Amino acid sequence: MSANTERERLASRGDFPSLERNRYFYGKLMTPRDMRDEQQFHRARFDTMARFVTGVGIIEGLDATQVRERSGRDGDDEVELEVTVQPGVAVDGEGRLLVVEDTLRQEFTAPNDDDTVVHVHLRYDETETEQVPTPDLGKAVSEECEFNRIVETPTVVCRYYAAGEDVVEGVQKLVPKLTNDVDPDADGPLEPDDPILSELAREYRTARDALPTRDDADVFLGAFERLDGSWRPTKQEYRPLVYSNDVVYAALVRHVFDFDNPHRVSGGGDSSVPEELEKRIDSLETNVEELQTQATEDAAKISKLEDYVVDRSLEESVRAFEVVSDEFESEAASDIAKTILERIEEKPFLEPEEYFQTVGELVGLASELGGELRDEATPESLKRYQRAVEQLVEVWNEEDERDEAERDILRVVLALDRVNETASWLLVKFAATNR
Repeated sequence: MSANTERERLASRGDFPSLERNRYFYGKLMTPRDMRDEQQFHRARFDTMARFVTGVGIIEGLDATQVRERSGRDGDDEVELEVTVQPGVAVDGEGRLLVVEDTLRQEFTAPNDDDTVVHVHLRYDETETEQVPTPDLGKAVSEECEFNRIVETPTVVCRYYAAGEDVVEGVQKLVPKLTNDVDPDADGPLEPDDPILSELAREYRTARDALPTRDDADVFLGAFERLDGSWRPTKQEYRPLVYSNDVVYAALVRHVFDFDNPHRVSGGGDSSVPEELEKRIDSLETNVEELQTQATEDAAKISKLEDYVVDRSLEESVRAFEVVSDEFESEAASDIAKTILERIEEKPFLEPEEYFQTVGELVGLASELGGELRDEATPESLKRYQRAVEQLVEVWNEEDERDEAERDILRVVLALDRVNETASWLLVKFAATNR
């Protein structure tokens, strides 16, 4: 029922939906239609922005980590294909968010012997929950029921292909490689109508501007092939990604500060350089030296900023856990605050490695605090806190495996800040009930 409703919603809105919202006034009779229209207005705005601005693809996680064959659960001879997808979030071809909160495992009918490749996709789906009775003004008790909630539950879809079979085209279609090669002996720069530039433009338009079809809004997660009786990831690891600001900025910074060979160009052909070009190269070399000097100065400033952030992180931890200690009368929270204060009193400005080891001491105490507050804090606030602690443990362990000089202390700072923030949000059950 809900799937049909969702399909009708998408089919009726078109590629560029007009936005219509409710106008409220005193005395207006509110009906389910008004509420649905209100939801539709906000969903259409978000879906359109995500589809055409953010882009389609994976935002975080959603690794298809395992595809394996196993015997059927009913004890018969039927073989099933089990697919495992890790938690994460993506935007599908309709601009809808696909959120997988926990590790997702689904079973499928195993492919036949001719199908040696399986493509794993994630598809939007809905589940109606919380069945409640509907009021009937003509009866004292109504026997009619309706579902009270709609939960968006993405589902895994597998597509099987034989070796050499064409892949179904759609949103996740791979952009073909250029078939034309650059002629190193050609005279002068490429002209605007050069076939290589024209093909690049065509591929860009095809990959970026083509509207996804209604039948292929799934998000591609990975491909596996059958080798020696087991399923292994293919060498072509294409996964459509949403290029967030962090990704773009990181790529730009890496490119700007790669002074050796940022474009990975290999030498060859005529080594003579025109005089005018040689002058420009000399000028660029001077500019590069200035940039290198500036980069050195910026690195020193970043180091000072890192020291400042480290100190503020510990001070914020003291404040957050003192609040928790007061509100919950928690010894574990008090121990965390005391441990940090002792380190600060011993040495007001900790070196990065000293900070790293101090956070390592806090990890166990922070985990114990979550167990201590299990019956005292509201489930939602405690869940946020425990998830932040788990992320801190994961980040700390990953950095602990690195050499001291290669550790990314800012990752640890950000993870600890999330713990501090969620600790500040912890709510006492009784206090939350009476707010």
